Amino acid sequence: MAKGKDDGAAGDIRALLGTARERLASGRFVITAEQTQAGQARAYRRMVDGGSIDAVTLPDLPLVGRFRDLLARRRPAGRPRRQPLERRIAGALSKSAEPVFTVSASLRTAGMVARRVAAARAGGAGALLVLSGGGLVRRLFGIVKLGWLLPQNSFRILRAVRRAFPDQSLWAVENPILPGPAARARRMQRKVAAGAEAILTQPPFLWGRFTRWLAEVDRLGVTAPIICGVPIVTSPLSLRTWLFLVGFTGSHPETDALLARLRQAEARGEAAEEGMRYTVELLQRLRATPGVAGVHMMPIFAWRRLERVLKVAGLGPADRLAQDRRRRDA
Repeated sequence: MAKGKDDGAAGDIRALLGTARERLASGRFVITAEQTQAGQARAYRRMVDGGSIDAVTLPDLPLVGRFRDLLARRRPAGRPRRQPLERRIAGALSKSAEPVFTVSASLRTAGMVARRVAAARAGGAGALLVLSGGGLVRRLFGIVKLGWLLPQNSFRILRAVRRAFPDQSLWAVENPILPGPAARARRMQRKVAAGAEAILTQPPFLWGRFTRWLAEVDRLGVTAPIICGVPIVTSPLSLRTWLFLVGFTGSHPETDALLARLRQAEARGEAAEEGMRYTVELLQRLRATPGVAGVHMMPIFAWRRLERVLKVAGLGPADRLAQDRRRRDA
Protein backbone atom coordinates (compact mmCIF):
# COMPACT_ATOMS: atom_id res chain seq x y z
CA MET A 1 0.00 0.00 0.00
CA ALA A 2 2.84 2.36 0.86
CA LYS A 3 4.40 1.71 -2.53
CA GLY A 4 1.16 2.74 -4.25
CA LYS A 5 1.07 5.98 -2.28
CA ASP A 6 4.68 6.70 -3.19
CA ASP A 7 3.95 6.04 -6.87
CA GLY A 8 0.97 8.38 -6.70
CA ALA A 9 3.00 11.13 -5.04
CA ALA A 10 5.73 10.77 -7.65
CA GLY A 11 3.11 11.01 -10.40
CA ASP A 12 1.71 14.18 -8.87
CA ILE A 13 5.18 15.78 -8.74
CA ARG A 14 5.89 14.84 -12.34
CA ALA A 15 2.56 16.23 -13.50
CA LEU A 16 3.13 19.49 -11.62
CA LEU A 17 6.64 19.90 -12.99
CA GLY A 18 5.63 19.05 -16.55
CA THR A 19 7.73 17.42 -19.25
CA ALA A 20 11.09 18.68 -20.47
CA ARG A 21 9.46 20.06 -23.61
CA GLU A 22 6.82 21.89 -21.60
CA ARG A 23 9.41 23.36 -19.26
CA LEU A 24 11.60 24.58 -22.11
CA ALA A 25 8.61 26.15 -23.85
CA SER A 26 7.56 27.99 -20.68
CA GLY A 27 11.05 29.13 -19.67
CA ARG A 28 11.25 26.91 -16.57
CA PHE A 29 14.60 25.44 -15.52
CA VAL A 30 15.20 22.00 -17.06
CA ILE A 31 17.33 19.12 -15.77
CA THR A 32 18.39 16.35 -18.13
CA ALA A 33 20.77 13.46 -17.48
CA GLU A 34 22.93 11.26 -19.65
CA GLN A 35 22.53 7.52 -19.40
CA THR A 36 25.65 5.58 -20.35
CA GLN A 37 24.97 2.15 -18.83
CA ALA A 38 22.15 -0.29 -19.48
CA GLY A 39 21.68 -0.95 -15.77
CA GLN A 40 20.75 2.68 -15.09
CA ALA A 41 17.33 2.53 -16.79
CA ARG A 42 15.30 1.60 -13.70
CA ALA A 43 16.93 4.25 -11.49
CA TYR A 44 16.56 6.90 -14.19
CA ARG A 45 12.90 6.04 -14.60
CA ARG A 46 12.41 6.57 -10.88
CA MET A 47 14.28 9.90 -11.05
CA VAL A 48 12.11 11.09 -13.93
CA ASP A 49 8.87 10.00 -12.28
CA GLY A 50 9.94 11.57 -8.98
CA GLY A 51 10.84 14.90 -10.56
CA SER A 52 14.61 14.83 -10.05
CA ILE A 53 15.26 14.98 -13.79
CA ASP A 54 13.08 15.79 -16.80
CA ALA A 55 14.64 13.88 -19.70
CA VAL A 56 17.26 11.21 -20.36
CA THR A 57 19.77 11.30 -23.20
CA LEU A 58 20.93 8.04 -24.74
CA PRO A 59 24.37 8.30 -26.36
CA ASP A 60 25.11 7.15 -29.88
CA LEU A 61 27.26 4.24 -28.78
CA PRO A 62 26.71 0.78 -27.32
CA LEU A 63 25.02 0.94 -23.92
CA VAL A 64 26.92 -1.92 -22.33
CA GLY A 65 26.63 -2.32 -18.60
CA ARG A 66 27.17 -6.07 -18.27
CA PHE A 67 28.65 -8.82 -20.42
CA ARG A 68 25.17 -10.03 -21.34
CA ASP A 69 24.43 -6.56 -22.79
CA LEU A 70 27.34 -7.09 -25.16
CA LEU A 71 26.02 -10.53 -26.08
CA ALA A 72 22.62 -8.99 -26.77
CA ARG A 73 24.23 -7.10 -29.64
CA ARG A 74 25.35 -10.33 -31.32
CA ARG A 75 22.74 -12.42 -33.11
CA PRO A 76 23.58 -16.01 -34.05
CA ALA A 77 22.61 -17.03 -37.57
CA GLY A 78 18.96 -18.03 -37.86
CA ARG A 79 17.85 -16.32 -34.65
CA PRO A 80 15.18 -13.58 -35.09
CA ARG A 81 16.52 -10.04 -34.80
CA ARG A 82 15.95 -8.57 -31.33
CA GLN A 83 14.88 -5.04 -30.68
CA PRO A 84 17.97 -2.77 -30.46
CA LEU A 85 19.28 -2.33 -26.92
CA GLU A 86 18.77 1.45 -26.91
CA ARG A 87 15.12 1.04 -27.90
CA ARG A 88 14.55 -1.52 -25.16
CA ILE A 89 16.12 0.82 -22.62
CA ALA A 90 14.05 3.76 -23.86
CA GLY A 91 10.98 1.58 -23.50
CA ALA A 92 11.93 0.88 -19.87
CA LEU A 93 11.96 4.59 -19.10
CA SER A 94 8.91 6.50 -17.96
CA LYS A 95 6.72 7.77 -20.80
CA SER A 96 7.27 11.26 -19.39
CA ALA A 97 11.05 10.83 -19.69
CA GLU A 98 10.99 11.85 -23.37
CA PRO A 99 14.21 9.96 -24.22
CA VAL A 100 16.63 12.04 -26.25
CA PHE A 101 18.51 9.91 -28.77
CA THR A 102 21.94 11.13 -29.85
CA VAL A 103 22.66 11.13 -33.58
CA SER A 104 26.37 11.46 -34.29
CA ALA A 105 27.85 12.17 -37.72
CA SER A 106 31.13 10.42 -36.87
CA LEU A 107 32.23 8.76 -40.13
CA ARG A 108 28.69 7.92 -41.23
CA THR A 109 27.29 8.40 -44.71
CA ALA A 110 23.92 10.09 -45.27
CA GLY A 111 22.26 6.67 -45.52
CA MET A 112 23.74 5.51 -42.23
CA VAL A 113 22.59 8.70 -40.51
CA ALA A 114 19.09 8.21 -41.94
CA ARG A 115 18.95 4.70 -40.49
CA ARG A 116 20.05 5.98 -37.09
CA VAL A 117 17.37 8.69 -37.18
CA ALA A 118 14.70 6.15 -38.20
CA ALA A 119 15.72 3.82 -35.34
CA ALA A 120 15.61 6.68 -32.84
CA ARG A 121 12.17 7.80 -33.97
CA ALA A 122 10.90 4.21 -33.85
CA GLY A 123 12.27 4.01 -30.32
CA GLY A 124 10.08 6.90 -29.19
CA ALA A 125 12.62 9.72 -29.25
CA GLY A 126 11.26 12.87 -27.65
CA ALA A 127 14.13 14.73 -29.31
CA LEU A 128 17.23 14.05 -31.36
CA LEU A 129 20.54 15.39 -30.08
CA VAL A 130 22.64 16.02 -33.20
CA LEU A 131 26.41 16.31 -33.04
CA SER A 132 29.40 15.78 -35.28
CA GLY A 133 30.99 13.38 -32.80
CA GLY A 134 34.57 13.00 -31.71
CA GLY A 135 36.94 10.20 -32.45
CA LEU A 136 40.56 10.30 -33.47
CA VAL A 137 39.88 10.34 -37.22
CA ARG A 138 37.56 13.36 -37.07
CA ARG A 139 40.07 15.18 -34.84
CA LEU A 140 42.89 14.51 -37.27
CA PHE A 141 40.79 15.75 -40.18
CA GLY A 142 40.04 18.91 -38.21
CA ILE A 143 43.68 19.50 -37.34
CA VAL A 144 44.74 19.38 -41.00
CA LYS A 145 41.72 21.48 -42.07
CA LEU A 146 40.15 18.67 -44.10
CA GLY A 147 36.92 18.30 -42.10
CA TRP A 148 34.96 19.28 -45.20
CA LEU A 149 35.92 15.92 -46.74
CA LEU A 150 33.95 13.98 -44.12
CA PRO A 151 30.56 12.78 -45.41
CA GLN A 152 28.42 14.29 -42.63
CA ASN A 153 28.46 16.96 -39.91
CA SER A 154 25.93 18.34 -37.45
CA PHE A 155 24.77 21.13 -39.79
CA ARG A 156 23.99 18.73 -42.64
CA ILE A 157 22.15 16.36 -40.31
CA LEU A 158 20.09 19.14 -38.74
CA ARG A 159 19.01 20.45 -42.16
CA ALA A 160 18.25 16.96 -43.50
CA VAL A 161 16.16 15.91 -40.49
CA ARG A 162 14.32 19.22 -40.42
CA ARG A 163 13.36 18.80 -44.09
CA ALA A 164 12.30 15.18 -43.64
CA PHE A 165 10.52 15.56 -40.28
CA PRO A 166 9.41 19.18 -39.72
CA ASP A 167 7.82 18.37 -36.35
CA GLN A 168 10.81 16.47 -34.91
CA SER A 169 12.37 18.20 -31.91
CA LEU A 170 16.08 18.76 -32.57
CA TRP A 171 18.85 19.66 -30.12
CA ALA A 172 22.48 20.40 -30.88
CA VAL A 173 25.77 20.77 -29.00
CA GLU A 174 28.21 23.65 -28.54
CA ASN A 175 31.51 23.97 -26.70
CA PRO A 176 31.80 27.38 -24.99
CA ILE A 177 35.23 26.85 -23.43
CA LEU A 178 37.13 26.62 -26.71
CA PRO A 179 38.93 29.79 -27.86
CA GLY A 180 37.01 32.45 -29.75
CA PRO A 181 33.71 33.03 -27.91
CA ALA A 182 32.38 35.19 -30.76
CA ALA A 183 33.09 32.51 -33.36
CA ARG A 184 31.54 29.82 -31.13
CA ALA A 185 28.43 31.98 -30.71
CA ARG A 186 28.11 32.38 -34.47
CA ARG A 187 28.49 28.63 -34.81
CA MET A 188 25.58 28.16 -32.40
CA GLN A 189 23.56 30.70 -34.42
CA ARG A 190 24.14 28.62 -37.56
CA LYS A 191 22.97 25.46 -35.78
CA VAL A 192 19.77 27.17 -34.66
CA ALA A 193 19.23 28.40 -38.23
CA ALA A 194 19.73 24.80 -39.43
CA GLY A 195 16.93 23.58 -37.15
CA ALA A 196 18.22 23.18 -33.58
CA GLU A 197 15.62 24.18 -30.98
CA ALA A 198 17.85 23.80 -27.91
CA ILE A 199 21.60 23.75 -27.31
CA LEU A 200 23.46 21.46 -24.90
CA THR A 201 26.92 22.71 -23.98
CA GLN A 202 30.07 21.04 -22.82
CA PRO A 203 30.87 21.75 -19.13
CA PRO A 204 31.83 25.40 -18.49
CA PHE A 205 35.12 24.69 -16.74
CA LEU A 206 36.45 28.10 -17.84
CA TRP A 207 33.78 30.34 -16.35
CA GLY A 208 35.16 33.59 -17.75
CA ARG A 209 35.23 32.26 -21.30
CA PHE A 210 31.76 30.75 -20.83
CA THR A 211 30.21 34.04 -19.73
CA ARG A 212 31.84 35.85 -22.66
CA TRP A 213 30.30 33.27 -24.97
CA LEU A 214 26.89 33.81 -23.36
CA ALA A 215 27.25 37.56 -23.88
CA GLU A 216 28.06 36.98 -27.57
CA VAL A 217 25.01 34.72 -27.95
CA ASP A 218 22.85 37.42 -26.40
CA ARG A 219 24.39 40.08 -28.68
CA LEU A 220 23.48 37.98 -31.72
CA GLY A 221 19.89 37.76 -30.50
CA VAL A 222 19.87 33.94 -30.41
CA THR A 223 17.10 32.85 -28.04
CA ALA A 224 17.27 29.04 -28.24
CA PRO A 225 17.39 27.53 -24.73
CA ILE A 226 20.92 26.75 -23.49
CA ILE A 227 21.31 23.67 -21.30
CA CYS A 228 24.76 23.45 -19.72
CA GLY A 229 26.63 20.20 -19.22
CA VAL A 230 27.62 19.40 -15.64
CA PRO A 231 29.83 16.39 -14.84
CA ILE A 232 30.09 14.91 -11.37
CA VAL A 233 33.82 15.28 -10.73
CA THR A 234 35.22 12.73 -8.27
CA SER A 235 39.02 13.13 -8.43
CA PRO A 236 41.87 15.02 -10.09
CA LEU A 237 42.02 12.25 -12.70
CA SER A 238 38.30 12.62 -13.32
CA LEU A 239 38.74 16.35 -13.96
CA ARG A 240 41.73 15.86 -16.25
CA THR A 241 39.75 13.28 -18.22
CA TRP A 242 36.86 15.71 -18.63
CA LEU A 243 39.18 18.51 -19.73
CA PHE A 244 40.61 16.20 -22.40
CA LEU A 245 37.13 15.15 -23.54
CA VAL A 246 36.04 18.76 -24.06
CA GLY A 247 39.18 19.55 -26.03
CA PHE A 248 41.08 21.51 -23.38
CA THR A 249 44.62 20.21 -22.96
CA GLY A 250 46.52 23.35 -21.94
CA SER A 251 46.91 25.27 -18.71
CA HIS A 252 44.61 27.99 -17.34
CA PRO A 253 44.41 29.66 -13.91
CA GLU A 254 40.81 28.47 -13.41
CA THR A 255 41.45 24.80 -14.17
CA ASP A 256 44.84 24.87 -12.43
CA ALA A 257 43.19 26.16 -9.24
CA LEU A 258 40.51 23.48 -9.39
CA LEU A 259 43.06 20.73 -9.94
CA ALA A 260 45.09 21.99 -6.97
CA ARG A 261 41.94 22.01 -4.84
CA LEU A 262 41.14 18.41 -5.78
CA ARG A 263 44.73 17.24 -5.23
CA GLN A 264 44.74 18.74 -1.75
CA ALA A 265 41.46 16.99 -0.99
CA GLU A 266 42.82 13.73 -2.42
CA ALA A 267 45.77 13.96 -0.03
CA ARG A 268 43.23 14.09 2.83
CA GLY A 269 41.25 11.18 1.34
CA GLU A 270 38.35 13.51 0.48
CA ALA A 271 38.63 13.90 -3.30
CA ALA A 272 35.14 12.56 -4.07
CA GLU A 273 33.51 14.81 -1.47
CA GLU A 274 35.42 17.86 -2.75
CA GLY A 275 34.45 17.01 -6.30
CA MET A 276 30.82 16.88 -5.25
CA ARG A 277 31.16 20.27 -3.57
CA TYR A 278 32.54 21.71 -6.81
CA THR A 279 29.65 20.16 -8.76
CA VAL A 280 27.12 21.66 -6.33
CA GLU A 281 28.79 25.09 -6.62
CA LEU A 282 28.69 24.87 -10.43
CA LEU A 283 25.00 23.92 -10.39
CA GLN A 284 24.13 26.82 -8.11
CA ARG A 285 26.16 29.22 -10.23
CA LEU A 286 24.46 28.09 -13.43
CA ARG A 287 20.99 28.28 -11.85
CA ALA A 288 21.63 31.93 -11.02
CA THR A 289 23.04 32.84 -14.46
CA PRO A 290 20.74 34.68 -16.89
CA GLY A 291 20.57 32.94 -20.24
CA VAL A 292 20.95 29.41 -18.83
CA ALA A 293 17.77 27.39 -19.35
CA GLY A 294 18.85 24.25 -17.56
CA VAL A 295 21.59 21.73 -16.82
CA HIS A 296 22.54 18.44 -18.42
CA MET A 297 23.99 16.07 -15.85
CA MET A 298 26.88 13.89 -17.03
CA PRO A 299 27.55 11.55 -14.08
CA ILE A 300 29.02 8.55 -16.00
CA PHE A 301 30.04 6.18 -13.16
CA ALA A 302 28.90 8.57 -10.40
CA TRP A 303 25.24 8.33 -11.37
CA ARG A 304 24.25 6.96 -7.95
CA ARG A 305 25.21 10.37 -6.49
CA LEU A 306 23.04 12.28 -8.94
CA GLU A 307 19.95 12.78 -6.79
CA ARG A 308 22.02 13.75 -3.75
CA VAL A 309 24.03 16.33 -5.71
CA LEU A 310 20.89 17.92 -7.14
CA LYS A 311 19.21 18.03 -3.74
CA VAL A 312 22.22 19.64 -2.03
CA ALA A 313 22.37 22.20 -4.86
CA GLY A 314 18.77 23.21 -4.18
CA LEU A 315 17.46 21.47 -7.29
CA GLY A 316 15.54 18.61 -5.70
CA PRO A 317 11.90 18.03 -6.71
CA ALA A 318 10.45 20.07 -3.83
CA ASP A 319 12.89 22.92 -4.51
CA ARG A 320 11.95 22.93 -8.18
CA LEU A 321 8.23 23.06 -7.44
CA ALA A 322 8.83 25.99 -5.09
CA GLN A 323 10.92 27.77 -7.75
CA ASP A 324 8.12 27.23 -10.29
CA ARG A 325 5.56 28.69 -7.89
CA ARG A 326 7.73 31.75 -7.20
CA ARG A 327 8.20 32.29 -10.91
CA ARG A 328 4.47 31.94 -11.56
CA ASP A 329 3.55 34.33 -8.76
CA ALA A 330 6.18 36.95 -9.62
